Amino acid sequence: AGVCCILTGTDHRENAQIDAFTRTHDVFGTAGIHPHNADSAKLEDIEQIGRFAAENKRIVAIGECGLDFDRMFSTRENQIRCLEKHIVLAEKLSMPLFLHERSAAEEFIRRFKKHPDICKKSVVHCFTGDKKTLEQYLSMGFSIGITGWICDERRGKELRQAVKLIPLDRILIETDAPYLTPRNVPGLGR
Repeated sequence: AGVCCILTGTDHRENAQIDAFTRTHDVFGTAGIHPHNADSAKLEDIEQIGRFAAENKRIVAIGECGLDFDRMFSTRENQIRCLEKHIVLAEKLSMPLFLHERSAAEEFIRRFKKHPDICKKSVVHCFTGDKKTLEQYLSMGFSIGITGWICDERRGKELRQAVKLIPLDRILIETDAPYLTPRNVPGLGR
């Protein structure tokens, strides 16, 4: 049916594991530094991502990267610095970005207004924002990933209304496994 698995790299170790796994299995991967890991990111990590993406055709996007001002596992400054390095790398390699944004829409939009071409080939994954933010992301050209969050009776109501705005050719359905399992679906263990 054309459904495939894309494993998501979020740090140095995972990126290396995904690079190796995708070379021997019929899956795809991404390589990046999640914003939670931005404080520990080094220049060598970005160089490693670039090598994997350039040498392994099964690495299909740069990321997961982005901004997360909700949990703040890394400083705002390091998250921004790390995201900017990912943007430069993705533009250099002409690859899409696999993006994370949580409670950081204003700064996220500010960063990407300087990079309109990369927006048109990139995905804001696991979108959980509001209608206004979604409209801005769509106008910038992003594709939007939706997860089990939409089924969450506590948090998904606004998303259920906003998702109607997403054109069918710009929506991705994601598991984001093992995170964000729908809360109200029997048998999913939540």
